[in-house]
Amino acid sequence: MRVVRRPSAEASAKEYASIMPNDAVAVPSPFGDPMPRAKLIEDPRLQSSLETMLDESAFQHLGVALVDLTQGTVSPSAPVNLPYAGFRDDQQIFVGSLPKIAVMLAAYRLREQVRAAAIQLGLHEPGALFPRLVKAWKPVIDKAAQGRPSQFPKLEQIFRIDGFDDAQEIRFSDDFYDHIALMVERVGKNSAAAYCADRLGFAYINGVLQNEGLQSGRIGEKGFKGLSLSLNYGGVSWGAGDGAAVAQGATAEVVATFMTALWMHRLVSEQASVDMEGHLRLAVSWLGEGLKDRKRPPSSTMGKIGVAGTYSEGAVIERHIPGGRQMRYTAVVLGANGYPLLWRAGVDLDILMDAKISTAPGKP
Repeated sequence: MRVVRRPSAEASAKEYASIMPNDAVAVPSPFGDPMPRAKLIEDPRLQSSLETMLDESAFQHLGVALVDLTQGTVSPSAPVNLPYAGFRDDQQIFVGSLPKIAVMLAAYRLREQVRAAAIQLGLHEPGALFPRLVKAWKPVIDKAAQGRPSQFPKLEQIFRIDGFDDAQEIRFSDDFYDHIALMVERVGKNSAAAYCADRLGFAYINGVLQNEGLQSGRIGEKGFKGLSLSLNYGGVSWGAGDGAAVAQGATAEVVATFMTALWMHRLVSEQASVDMEGHLRLAVSWLGEGLKDRKRPPSSTMGKIGVAGTYSEGAVIERHIPGGRQMRYTAVVLGANGYPLLWRAGVDLDILMDAKISTAPGKP
C-alpha cells in the first residue's frame, strides 16, 4: 500500500492542546480532526495492467493514479479498502490550477471549525466569537506557517457578520462564496482563487493540508510531498521562491486520495463534502470530454483540471457499461504536455477499468 500517512486524530488533539493558550483549550482546533477514510490498497493485477498501459515513451513523464470505486459507497459507516494502482504517483509535479481544490478545502474546514467553536463557546455574535478565535487559534496557525509569514484568516470578510441564532447558520459571505464558485467551477478563475487564498492565508491552507494527511514534510525542503500552494494565482508568493512543483503542485496519489475521500463524503464533514462535491460537479472535465469523443460518455464527472504549460486532472468518473453495470473510479493524470495526451491517457484508463469490471464475477 502506498498512501500518504495522515496524523491520527489523537495526535492532532494532543499537539493542538500543547500549543493553545491555557485559557483557550476549550476552543476546538482550527484544523479539526480528519474523518476516517477508505484505505487505498495496491491491487497487483490492476498495477500490472496500468504499468503495461503506460509502457511507452509518451507516458513516461506522467503521474498517474487509479482507484476502483465500484464497490465503494458514499459515506460508509466504517472505512473500507479500495483497489489502487499508481505510476510515478509519488512524484511532486506542477499541476497549475488543480491546487485550487486546496483553497476550497481550507474554506470549508474553516467554516466547520467556526461553527464548532460557536457551539462550544455558546457565542452567537461575530463581535464576541471572532476575537476569542484569534486568541485561541493564532499560535496554532503561526506554527503551521513552518517559519514562513503567517496571516490569520480574515474572518470578517470570509463569513457573514450579521449575527446568527444557530451556529449552523454561520455561512460564507456572499462575496466569498461567489469567489469559491468562480475559483473551482467551470474552468476556474485565477482572480477568484487569489481572492480566496488572500483571505484564508497560506499558513491556514497548508496547515489544513498537513492535518488532513494530504501533505507531508516541510514545504520547500527535500522530501516534501503532496498537495501544495505557495503562489496564489495572483502573483503573491509565500515568502519564498519555491519551484513550480511546490508552488502549485501535487502527487497523483494525494489527488486520488482527495477525490476519493470527497466522493465518499469523508472530507471535513458529510455536509461540507456535499457542498464541495457540488462545486466540482460543475467543473470542466477534460477526461470526460475525451471519453465522449471516443463514444464512451460518462454519466457523471466530479473533478478539477489544471493547465499552465502542462495539462492535469483528478476526477471521479461514473459510466454505465453493458449488462446493467455501473463503472466508477478515480482517475488522476498529472503533467501531460497537451490535452490530446491527457485525453488518450484517460481513455486508456477507462478501457483498463472496463476490462477489470466486465470480467469481475457478479453484479456490483
